[in-house]
Amino acid sequence: MTDVHGAVDASVRKFLSSQQIAESTLRQALRSGTSISPRRRLFVTADGEVKAFASWSPTKAELRTSRLYLFAEEGNSFGAAAIGHLIDLASRDVSFDGPAIIHLVVPPDQPTIRREALSVGFRPHGDGNPRVANLEKVCLGGVVTDENWLRFRAELIALAGLELPIQPPSEVDTKFSLIIGANAGEHFEISIPLLERALSPALFVLKDRPSVIVPIKPRYAESLFQGTQQPSFLDDPQAAIISRKRYFGDVKTYSTIGEGGLMVFYESQDGNRGRGAAIAIARITRRYLAPENAVEVLSQERGVLNRTEVRKISRGKEICVTELDNLHRFTNPIFLADLKAINCADGANLVTARRLDSDALAALIKRAQPHAR
Repeated sequence: MTDVHGAVDASVRKFLSSQQIAESTLRQALRSGTSISPRRRLFVTADGEVKAFASWSPTKAELRTSRLYLFAEEGNSFGAAAIGHLIDLASRDVSFDGPAIIHLVVPPDQPTIRREALSVGFRPHGDGNPRVANLEKVCLGGVVTDENWLRFRAELIALAGLELPIQPPSEVDTKFSLIIGANAGEHFEISIPLLERALSPALFVLKDRPSVIVPIKPRYAESLFQGTQQPSFLDDPQAAIISRKRYFGDVKTYSTIGEGGLMVFYESQDGNRGRGAAIAIARITRRYLAPENAVEVLSQERGVLNRTEVRKISRGKEICVTELDNLHRFTNPIFLADLKAINCADGANLVTARRLDSDALAALIKRAQPHAR
């Protein structure tokens, strides 16, 4: 993936010309913006050829909306992965300073873009007609806790007329009423997991939600989500751009990891590498046991383990596979001594998965200050 600075490369223009894009749309998508407000322009390549291009405008304090242009090659899995990654990047970028609305211009004859966008919470813009070309979505861009619930509630009302209940729900899967439209007042029943998808990137760290802290080696951290300060180098380019990741653990961790919960990553120290600190949090979308031979394929798609590493974890048996999304990195990594002080670690020094209670997770989030970019 490459940022475009200055003039657009000839290979990008060649790709865009093959997409049969209206000239007026193309001009808008290729605009560089101004020195004060530059547009973000990115393209993704595979086998030396451009496969996808996206551009969007930055948001400002007084204008919390952005228009996203996205074009991709249809008909291959890499194109679908690139679309999901670019949508995720744009959503995180525009909501970095607070909730924002992103408008997606969907080109004709690009069903994959529309399908990927709808899967992460985009909805038809305008009267709700599913045939409307353009889509829009609210991006929360933060971690909601009991402590900041009312602040995010007020921001969502002001931005998009979305009204959460005054009190946060007590259970993650319990449906509660979301009011859409300040004037119409349409009530919509939704659960926290569905709300997180609709407002992604977003996490709701609420009382009694299952959570776990797991160890991750430095190389895995930087490969899965660039969790270290070192650059990420992957043998498989597709694994690098897939927003939904997989974490592989010993079969014994299956009972520790709660379905629909949250996973905190502790980057262990490995020789001279690794910070020995909690560095990120993500949402658990699914966890299951898989045989060794299946894990090798799963890792190639969304993980970072090679065959030797898979066998080392499985010991000829099964591996616990955890699928994740909505990753938020920590502004302030929390080191082991501090993790022990807030009851997020014990004498075992986080060599395996450990459940966290609500108070411990709340204390960790308050210190860590997670962010979506």
